[in-house]
Amino acid sequence: MRRCFLPENWLVHSPEGGFLRGRRASAESQRYIKLFEMENKEAEGKVRGAQWAIGEANVEDCGYRLDGLWYRIPPLRPLAIEYNGCYYHGCPQCFPIRDQRLAGGRTAEELYERTQSRLYELEQQGYSLHVVWGHEMKERLRFNQQLKRTWNEIDVVRPMDPRKDCLRGGRTEPFKLHHICKPDEEIIYIDIVSLYPYVMKAREFPIGYPDVLTRETLTQPPNAILPWTHPRHNRYKGLLLVRVLPPTSMNGLPPLLGYRTHDGRLTFPLCSSCADNKQQQQCRHSMKQRSWISGYTHVELNKALELGYQILDIYEVWNYDRWDPELFKGYVNTFVGLKQQASGWPENCDSQEARNRYIAEFDRVEGIRMDPAKVEINPGLRMIAKILANSLWGKLAQRVGTTEVKYARTPEEFHQLLEDPTLETLDFEHVSEFMDRCVVRKKEEFAKPPDTNCLHVAAFVTSYARLHLYKYMEEVKQINGQLLYCDTDSIFYVKKCGGNFVGEGEALGQMKREHLGRKILEFVSGGPKNYGFRHVDAATGRDERAELKIRSFPLSYATHQLINFQTMKQLVICQFNIDGEIDDMASENCILDSNNIISVEFPQIGRTTRSDLYTIMARKDYRVCFEKGRIRPNMETLPFGHGNVLEQQQQEDQIIHQPHVQVQQHPILDLQAIPGSSNWTDVDYLRRYR
Repeated sequence: MRRCFLPENWLVHSPEGGFLRGRRASAESQRYIKLFEMENKEAEGKVRGAQWAIGEANVEDCGYRLDGLWYRIPPLRPLAIEYNGCYYHGCPQCFPIRDQRLAGGRTAEELYERTQSRLYELEQQGYSLHVVWGHEMKERLRFNQQLKRTWNEIDVVRPMDPRKDCLRGGRTEPFKLHHICKPDEEIIYIDIVSLYPYVMKAREFPIGYPDVLTRETLTQPPNAILPWTHPRHNRYKGLLLVRVLPPTSMNGLPPLLGYRTHDGRLTFPLCSSCADNKQQQQCRHSMKQRSWISGYTHVELNKALELGYQILDIYEVWNYDRWDPELFKGYVNTFVGLKQQASGWPENCDSQEARNRYIAEFDRVEGIRMDPAKVEINPGLRMIAKILANSLWGKLAQRVGTTEVKYARTPEEFHQLLEDPTLETLDFEHVSEFMDRCVVRKKEEFAKPPDTNCLHVAAFVTSYARLHLYKYMEEVKQINGQLLYCDTDSIFYVKKCGGNFVGEGEALGQMKREHLGRKILEFVSGGPKNYGFRHVDAATGRDERAELKIRSFPLSYATHQLINFQTMKQLVICQFNIDGEIDDMASENCILDSNNIISVEFPQIGRTTRSDLYTIMARKDYRVCFEKGRIRPNMETLPFGHGNVLEQQQQEDQIIHQPHVQVQQHPILDLQAIPGSSNWTDVDYLRRYR
């Protein structure tokens, strides 16, 4: 990519953890300060913690900044609270090799001595000390699940990390768990043609380094006064770390912005607290409880502002001045062209004239000129070209800290691996008298990201892709259809027979109909990446078939005897207690326990640590699981937080308690003013008869 398609130094490396990682108090230290206040009620609200706008609490006498400072009632001395990250302070327990280079290129001993000198000077200035090391807190969390849950739920503002805050995958969720078509309905299954290559080719991306702005600058003129409620309030292009408040209802559309819950689920809620708690009841949370802090691209935020979202606060912005609308165009055109050539001629190209028209039309629409002499079916080349076209953005966001296998040929090499302070040994095996096999992984503090990483560009790729899918969701509403399911680049929806379709086509980025010539009669979903549908021949109504899509589950002939469309449907209905009676299982061999689980045994090929192959009978449990929203009695789903009761009541109370204004009497009788007229609402009755 860089060698063949980009100018030199065009894509820049974005640091793991963000540009301000070392300049602000760590998220762990902020969490600990809040936990300290929760565990010491007399300190609640009195500890001067690390605030984003003013930095850490400042000690004037010695010029130090602290994680927390509590001025207690005399004669107690002020309490200086320090949360020491082991890597940044040279912890002797975690880093016993004292000349090892750690943060800032300093040795562990240098960092530790500087930390101890700092603590000594604080004591000399009259401060009591409360010092906690990072490994001590990790030990507490390891053995106390309730404390770990509380720790993760503490909301803190931290420097923007593009991987954790801005990089999200595709949108996958059902909007209705079960639907049977009425005589005047049909289910349509459409799929976007090459979604990721399309957005990489057709959208602009940031290049160069950003201007990193913090809250001190962002809340000053000429920036709009918070909260932001319209796209014109946002004058930045790039990544933004904000506190966002969703609306209480989306007027028939799905929510737009994603939120990652404390247990790692990517949801699209209207209340973060409901999503964290998996709350099936109607939302009663306050505005602050509904809102959340996360990072987004400016294009996603601007669209959200159009839909009624609000930005309550803004903490950090990576603003890019330089953008390239053709950054990936040459790369995508190359491999999409190879893929198209390796697909062979379409069925309708049975003459030279038709083939010439096909080549010319593809050139006109996509800007890619194919070589007619190379257009032939080549499944291997097609697969390689497809992988290269689709996976580039993933290479830009490659994970760090992956496992690695190392072989030691002497006892000295073996012990060096075990004692290496930068490595975590996960497993080892004595292969022979002259060799040991070790599985190791770099510790988080020492893991180096690949030089190919460009996280901000990868974040824009996935953001553009979700927005492109959302555009088609809006089209479903415009044609009065009903969404059933979406999965990154595909949609199931219901429409009236004879009604309008969502726009379709064959070009990149357009929706293409799946199962042409078939009519889908019924759809069922047991959760994300877990669905099935039943379809017949559209012309005759015969030749009924069913298809299942279940992530990470082998759908062989043997498993199909246990897990098929009927058993999936029965599990979904039984799990959510809908439709009353449950039919008998289709297979007498099916094992359905009280937790609505089907257990399946199947042969699985494995590999030993010595790379020998073997076959075992594996056992896997299948269950339905939906944790991305509320479930209604008709099997439709609602986003978490839909229809917040508390805010609706507050709005009604605000209207009811407005000062009553005496209305001037007119001689003409206004029929709509008569109680009970069609225009009267509950608020009108309350205002008149309060």
